[in-house]
Formats: sequence, structure tokens, C-alpha cells
Amino acid sequence: MLKIFLLVLFLTLPVIGVSAETENNLHFHEPILITSAGQSLDPFLVKAAFDQLGIMTELNTLAEKEDLTQFEQVVFVGGYSHKGISSANLSFNDEIQRINGLVNKAQENSIPVVFFYLGTFFLGDQREKELIQLIVPYSGYVILYSGCKGPIDYIYETAEENDIPVFLVESVNELSKEISGFISQ
Repeated sequence: MLKIFLLVLFLTLPVIGVSAETENNLHFHEPILITSAGQSLDPFLVKAAFDQLGIMTELNTLAEKEDLTQFEQVVFVGGYSHKGISSANLSFNDEIQRINGLVNKAQENSIPVVFFYLGTFFLGDQREKELIQLIVPYSGYVILYSGCKGPIDYIYETAEENDIPVFLVESVNELSKEISGFISQ
């Protein structure tokens, strides 16, 4: 625990007000929709972690706003993949419109939003930041992999500007175990 605290302290020194150790634990409201923000493969890792925890979820990487009616919470898993976008027969603008529709519908219906960013594959593309900006300001929580290859500073800045708690996980391989440590009992 001390190791995690020191890592968090080091990573958050320049970002006052955002920490992985927050008084508010994660609250998951079932059933949960897990969807992609950028069509990477990371949503499958998040789905597997939730399944291991026995949390009722549905993975729909192409979810549209109409799909939210049956869910109590939506989890966006960020990660831009050109191959993923192409495989889904989407353009980047299609993905932006899809995400905007989901975020707006979630706000209209008071459906809590959580943003995961594992950053297991990062191209350094500006589109990654565009996707993050669409979701993070409306999220109740942000969950980051501490070893991610993505724009972690940008995510921290956006979370700080919007007073959003950030939770760090240190191992993608033990994602469910780490998430369980953040969940309210």
C-alpha cells in the first residue's frame, strides 16, 4: 500500500486536487454498458475484469445512445485504433458522433459515466486527445493504468480541471484485483 501511495504522490505532485487515494470509492451501478472510445481492444480487458468481479456488464463497442436505456452506468474505455475504426466500418467523425451521442444521453438521463484508459497501445495521435476530451469532463471517475503509453498528463489535467477523482492501477494483468480495491463495500 505504501508503494502505491508513493507512486501516486509522485505522479500527482504537479496536479493538485487529483489523487488515486480519494475518500470516494468507486461506485458501480449495475447493469453497466462497457463501450469503446476509439475502437481499441482495451474494452475487452475491462469486460474480463468486471466479469471476474461478478459485476453485471454488457460489452458493446459500437453502442449508440439508444442502447443506454437498459443500463444504470456507462464505462468508456479509451484508446484510438486506426485498424479498429476501419474494422468497425467507421470514420473518426462517426466515432466522435457516436461518443457525443452516448455522453449527451447519459447526461440527460443522469447515467453515471466512468472513463478507463489503459493505453496498452498508443500511436501518439491527436485523435486520442480529442476522444478523451469528449468523455473525461463528464466522468464521475477516471481509472488509469500507471504504465500506460498514452497522454496521461493530459488526462490528469482534464480531470483536475473538472474535479474528477483519478484511480491508478499498476497491473493490467491483475486489473480485477486492483479495481476491487477501489470499490465501495
